[in-house]
Amino acid sequence: MINLKTWLVIFAVLLGMGLQLGIPALVWGSLTFLALLLLSYFWNILSLRGLNTEFNLSRKKIMAGEETDFIIVLENLKLLPLPGLQFSCSFSRGIRPSSARFFQQMPGNRQLFQDLVSLNWFERVRRKYTLSLEGRGRYTIDRAKVQSQDYFNLFSREKTLEQSLELLVYPRLYQVRGRLFKNIKTGGTRMSRGWIFQDRTNRAGVRDYHYTDSWKTINWKVSARHQELKSDIYHPSLETEVELLLDVRTTEHHWQGFEPSKLEEAIALTGSLAAELLRLDLAVGLTSNGLGRSGQGFHLIPDKNPRQLEMILSELACLRPLFRRKLSRSLGKLSPAAQKIVITGYPRGLDLENPVYLRNTSLIILGDEQELPDFPEEIAVYRCLLQQEEGGYYEIQPL
Repeated sequence: MINLKTWLVIFAVLLGMGLQLGIPALVWGSLTFLALLLLSYFWNILSLRGLNTEFNLSRKKIMAGEETDFIIVLENLKLLPLPGLQFSCSFSRGIRPSSARFFQQMPGNRQLFQDLVSLNWFERVRRKYTLSLEGRGRYTIDRAKVQSQDYFNLFSREKTLEQSLELLVYPRLYQVRGRLFKNIKTGGTRMSRGWIFQDRTNRAGVRDYHYTDSWKTINWKVSARHQELKSDIYHPSLETEVELLLDVRTTEHHWQGFEPSKLEEAIALTGSLAAELLRLDLAVGLTSNGLGRSGQGFHLIPDKNPRQLEMILSELACLRPLFRRKLSRSLGKLSPAAQKIVITGYPRGLDLENPVYLRNTSLIILGDEQELPDFPEEIAVYRCLLQQEEGGYYEIQPL
């Protein structure tokens, strides 16, 4: 866009030619041009003053396959009308608009949104654009700008908005069927509602040792102090804890990349299992060796508060398959009474001989792969297939 100094030089040249050649029409034309030039210049200076601009999303957290509305609100609070107001911002790639004419592809993982709006004096305009998203992930809307032009397109003024939006798209959830839930055990006994078991992480005190006590319950420090054997007493618990262990590994070596379809199926199954287990009033946690919102290898402690499913789905939405280490190295300290459900698409990559897997562990293998390694007898192994009937559901059956 040509600046004021350049236009003034053009005016001076036209005026000088008119005076030098003695052409009155050129002189009056150059003076008229100067008047329009100054009018446009001061119009442009005042154009973005008294202009309120807001943009938002009707829903900032949705499931894959759902839609949300991108809403822009422009309000002109002055007598000066705005004939050519352009709003633009940057969208993450993967967002599909209802009309492609508003979007332009940009280099990298971004796309440009643009639309033109005309505002009269003291007018408020609200526009809505429907966005659809098929894949899970964290999407951003930022780098918003408002650009104004005068009636003669001589000058333009631009204002950058600091506001940015984040859109979380959760993985698609399906119903889960099979014998997995019936075979979940708590403290070595089949789970039933209200079952009380000892929580080894919540010690209540000590008592004299009885010959029926397990050697694992002996408190050796207290026994040495009293010169006789003492056993720990644990608080009972009514809560069943389930740890979902998601393995993002789908190939033998990390430099081979990953299989997108198998990974997305594992993530969707993990979210579906979490929703079903929380519906059964169980405390559910999540651990993965992928890269989540909070960093590489994340862990959500088991809980059944109303926001636990939202926290799990948020981590799954942002999960990236940055595999650097085996799942067992990302587990940390798990509750000994918790049930562990391992979800993987590459069972040969698990070190199942690790002691952390050899108690209260169920393994779910995705797909119909035929060649499987030998599994320890202590681990219950299941196969999961996505069935397309009745809108789709996961069928989990023991091998």
